[in-house]
Amino acid sequence: MTNVAYTLGLEVPAHIKTWQSLRPQWAQDVEEKLRALLTIAQSFDQGFTEISDNPDLTPQGQHKGLLSLVTKTLGLVTRWIEAAILPLDNRIKGLADVVLRRGAIARPTDPAERIAYELRLAEIRASARALPPTERLAAYLATSDPMVIDAFESAPPIVESFGGKRPFVAPEFRPLVDPDRKLTMVLERARTSDPATAEELELMRELRHLYAITVTGLRKQVLAAVPASHEPMEDPALTTTSGDVLER
Repeated sequence: MTNVAYTLGLEVPAHIKTWQSLRPQWAQDVEEKLRALLTIAQSFDQGFTEISDNPDLTPQGQHKGLLSLVTKTLGLVTRWIEAAILPLDNRIKGLADVVLRRGAIARPTDPAERIAYELRLAEIRASARALPPTERLAAYLATSDPMVIDAFESAPPIVESFGGKRPFVAPEFRPLVDPDRKLTMVLERARTSDPATAEELELMRELRHLYAITVTGLRKQVLAAVPASHEPMEDPALTTTSGDVLER
């Protein structure tokens, strides 16, 4: 017996009500997406009960039927992710690009001043690269100097080597500051120049987070319904382009 739809059934009306208040023009789409996910959960519960209570099935037959049900449900969840979260990711990226452009620090236009400015940016970046990652982030978050902000936000990726700690792992290229932190800081500046766009982007990110944690919770419950005696199952959401959109 399983009831993965129970918690989701309690949460969905509350989420719908919240978005009717936050963004009435989005409410219908949010309701459709969440109710579609709830339908997947309810169908899983129904199928699980039918298979478990079927007296004509042997234990092996029940196990096989449950595995098939879980695989089918995970496939439906993956298609839901592709329909609900991936388009939202594209919208977020488009708005984020707009906000980042509008929130960019103004640079000198005079050639001589621009050369001096770029040299100073290089010095700041060199100093920042020498800091441990936590101190580097703290310096970025604490500064209000436009030149320092520009140096951090426009810096090319840095090479991060693991040294002797992980000798068989190749060095990685990482941004000087975390992209999410950078976007958050730019949003703060954009609230002054373009508050409407900044607010819409924040709400989209909040909705995306809601979708991700909701579908992740459902996936975990579905996978947990597989009897422990079975071999680990392949989750379709982890073998498609949608796998990286979930909350781990």
